[in-house]
Amino acid sequence: MIYMGLMKIERICARLRDAGLPADTPAAAIQNGTLPTQKVISATLAELPDAIERAGLSAPTLFVVGAVAAFAETLGWRDNADAILKEADQA
Repeated sequence: MIYMGLMKIERICARLRDAGLPADTPAAAIQNGTLPTQKVISATLAELPDAIERAGLSAPTLFVVGAVAAFAETLGWRDNADAILKEADQA
């Protein structure tokens, strides 16, 4: 987990690769986590800086690097949050 590294993400990713992490290590960037405006970008460590730029992410952004990042989009809890809350209210 890397907090507030958006402005230096290219350098951070390069350093992680230089330290031995494979370029194809799963990585994710999460902007505005837990908020209705949350955005999630999933990529490899090598692709993450370009993917962030294409998506136009801005701070605050959290970065997750490693196997758990591969689950970033499949979990999608935020996409289902309204339905889950509505169901709970009806119970």
